Amino acid sequence: MNIARRPWLLVSAGMIACAASGCGGDSQPVEHETGDAEQKPARPLRVLVVDAPQLATRIERYWKSQTDAPFEVRQTTVTEAQKKPRFAADVVIYPAELLGTWAEAERLSPLSDALLQSDAFDEPDLLTHLRTTEVQWGRDILAVALGSPTLLLYYRADLFAERNLQPPATWAEYQQLLAALTKPPARAQVAALEPLAHGWAGLTFLARAACYVRHRDEYAALFNMHTMEPALTRPPFVRALTELVTAANTVGHVDIWLETTPTTARAAIYAGECALAWTWPSSSFSPASPPASTIVDNLRLAALPGSLDVFNLGFNAWEQRAADVAQRVPLVGSATMLASVTREARRAGAAEHFVAWLSQGDAALEIATAGASAAPFRKAHLRHPQPWVEKLLPTAATNDFVALARATQASGLVLVPLRIPGAREYHAALDDAVRAAARGEVEPDEALQNAAAQFEAITESHGRQQQRLAYLHSLGLER
Repeated sequence: MNIARRPWLLVSAGMIACAASGCGGDSQPVEHETGDAEQKPARPLRVLVVDAPQLATRIERYWKSQTDAPFEVRQTTVTEAQKKPRFAADVVIYPAELLGTWAEAERLSPLSDALLQSDAFDEPDLLTHLRTTEVQWGRDILAVALGSPTLLLYYRADLFAERNLQPPATWAEYQQLLAALTKPPARAQVAALEPLAHGWAGLTFLARAACYVRHRDEYAALFNMHTMEPALTRPPFVRALTELVTAANTVGHVDIWLETTPTTARAAIYAGECALAWTWPSSSFSPASPPASTIVDNLRLAALPGSLDVFNLGFNAWEQRAADVAQRVPLVGSATMLASVTREARRAGAAEHFVAWLSQGDAALEIATAGASAAPFRKAHLRHPQPWVEKLLPTAATNDFVALARATQASGLVLVPLRIPGAREYHAALDDAVRAAARGEVEPDEALQNAAAQFEAITESHGRQQQRLAYLHSLGLER
């Protein structure tokens, strides 16, 4: 191993030792005294990984390569994890949509101030929204984020240049761009790909709606935080879905969009099947066959569009953003993986240090780069982004990615998908509405009325007051 290229190697080694033994400050292992004269062997640190098999494999392999300390890794699915009343684990690694379910059930332990303020953890080096927005519940920090990919536009600079096109700044410009790309002679099978497959249609819609609904004077966007009435039928959401349907009809391949995920969109642009794709860089990506150099050399990245128009939900009126307010509002947290200490941890100190160790130096590079959701989560990662992007990504596109990631973290306004109990149910209802509108089965406003009715039923099934408190907690309020 080249130590010169691993500046945090010694820190990682120290974190492994702490994770194995539970050293440090107030975060000591929770072990019950037995009174036995002979000390018992340390219990293994138990880690449960939810819906991330590549991550689980990397964790186990890397841990065993560094230490002989006792260690267990188990895998499960979201469905199975939600059925169990206990984790039977000290650490749980899971999709961010489950944060509220387990936080509200008090199954997760806040990370200690001692750890968060320690030099070894280096909390200031974490990207802004990955040390606050995405890991905070009320006023507590409940997790470490192991990357948070954000939807971006991959585009073919050569095909854009042929038609004198530029990446769009607004959704109006985006629609004009799609119209231009579809004019004959078309050089790609599909002008653009937006991910509208199950599990992604609602998130793609929220990414479009974010700039319209996220007003700087309001905390809440998806619900009225006092009544939990869903806001889906309000003008900004209707506008966003109407524009999505118009875009799908312009491109003319709704059937393909309905099967598209960020992963398949990335594969399609490398295969030369589209001129523009909604996706993000991934070090785990490998094309089925070597792409043409004309494709790879001309790949560039841009942010999703924004808008000067923003809807003020409080005044029920459209406004123009002030000149000093960014018109782009990123959707963050759509594919984030989190690591938390469980309330039932029998070695709480060791568990906390393990969570911190996952985010450090060599461990982050060897473990957290695994899987489709891998993305930089420290400032240091953006200084050396190559481990986080596909090997084929050209230097210019990699530089685009770094600049866009920094801009996302500098954004004062972001939109986060739902993380409250029932998040998967809410998102499934939104998925169905978006897909139905895209297929032309219902008008956008009717589709959103249907989704809002389902939101109300889901809220009632979980308890309106409980959901209201959870929503406030998800916004960083009242805890």
